[in-house]
Amino acid sequence: MGQRAKEFIHSQGHTSMKIQFMQDTKLADLTCRLGEPYVYIHQGRCEHLLVFRNICMRQTTDKISLEDYPICTYLKKFKSVICRICEEKASRIVVAPKSTLNDSPCFICNTCFAKFALDEDGEKSFPFVSAPFFDKNTVKH
Repeated sequence: MGQRAKEFIHSQGHTSMKIQFMQDTKLADLTCRLGEPYVYIHQGRCEHLLVFRNICMRQTTDKISLEDYPICTYLKKFKSVICRICEEKASRIVVAPKSTLNDSPCFICNTCFAKFALDEDGEKSFPFVSAPFFDKNTVKH
């Protein structure tokens, strides 16, 4: 946990912290208080504040299958990253920073990458670095 997060938590009057690893923890294992802040940290430094605002008892009209839970009540909508060259297809490659393109890094589709960045032998046509790009918005939920 980052030092700033620890300082913030302590400044809010929370003097004790319990750290649990996500791969070993289920929601049923947690003891949560409504309105209390919790921090979810992944990849060592990406911190997300969690606050449980309401909890309700299971009703007879609720879904029975455990696979239906947890229920997602909100999913942020993101715009897909469209190819900066053809402006039609979804981006699959990010090119940077030595590119001659106006945008650096530049997100482009496979077709435009092959036409613009590679010569007829499949070699780089100019100095650049590239990496595959996965646009999570192109996956159906």
